[in-house]
Amino acid sequence: MKPERETGETGYIELEEAIREEAERTDAVSDTSNAETEVPRDPYFYSSPFHMVHMSFFYSAGQYHPISLGGLAVMAAKIKWDARYFILLFLISFVFAGQFFLGFFQRWDSFFASVLSAVATELLLARIVLKKWIFPLSAIISGIGLSLLLSSYLVWPYVLAAVLAIVMKYVIRIGGSHVFNPNNIAIVFLLFVLPQYAVSTPKQWTNGIDVMILILVLGFIAAGAAKRLDTVLAFVLSFVLFAALRHYLFGEPLYYAFGPMLGASFQLFTFFMITDPKTTAPNPGARMTAAFLIAFVDALFRLQAVTNSLFYAAFIVTVLYGIPYRLLSLKRRNKSINA
Repeated sequence: MKPERETGETGYIELEEAIREEAERTDAVSDTSNAETEVPRDPYFYSSPFHMVHMSFFYSAGQYHPISLGGLAVMAAKIKWDARYFILLFLISFVFAGQFFLGFFQRWDSFFASVLSAVATELLLARIVLKKWIFPLSAIISGIGLSLLLSSYLVWPYVLAAVLAIVMKYVIRIGGSHVFNPNNIAIVFLLFVLPQYAVSTPKQWTNGIDVMILILVLGFIAAGAAKRLDTVLAFVLSFVLFAALRHYLFGEPLYYAFGPMLGASFQLFTFFMITDPKTTAPNPGARMTAAFLIAFVDALFRLQAVTNSLFYAAFIVTVLYGIPYRLLSLKRRNKSINA
């Protein structure tokens, strides 16, 4: 059985496999009499960093075989990229657009403190716990997300949140994977335990139409790439349903009920936090049920004028629904394996 591969290595390894398949196909149709075209193998070059570039055009299997442009197209189609790269692109675009064009008023020191703290913690724990080095894609995403969702006049809350987010990934696990969205559990801790040092205030970002369109386009691309559009639609429709109920049954002002949907914080939560491929259920029905429950708990909190209700709702639903679902799924999987 092949060892499980790291996410950061996926594109490279699958490219090698695709190149190997193309080379074998070329072998089957090539003229074996052209021995004079053989090129001696260079072990130093083959093990060097330039091998990746070189193997895009040749593959070594006793001799070098040129790969056609059609073969390169086939190989490109076979490569499956990690969907989280689209989420990373979404967040980076969000950061730069906000800093340079949309007036997010986020300090760069908080951005770098979040990202570097998350990356350092991920690398250290992966080396200690997993006994190997990994590419910290998840940590980069978490660090950027925290820098956007948190607001503090100090730097250390960003560092604390980043470290806590990564540590919880390794501490709270079921079936070999983490349960809570790293950013959610870190934000809930800071907002609940240390509210005097950190807040989540989307008011500092404008609710202009340009911001909304930018986030919606990038968000739908990221959610579609992660195959979590069902979660997004289920949550948005559920939020609309409960907003209407709060307005018509409890007299909540119309703009107050639906207004949060125009905010950057709501859209970041919708497209980034509850669509995390690593912490959402593989089953679409379970994902949509969780999205509905988050909107329901959020509505209850809003009726009680609880601030930061989305983050608390996601945390509570993970505890009361996500964890039992994971345990039941694990039990069923073990039962099927032992059967």
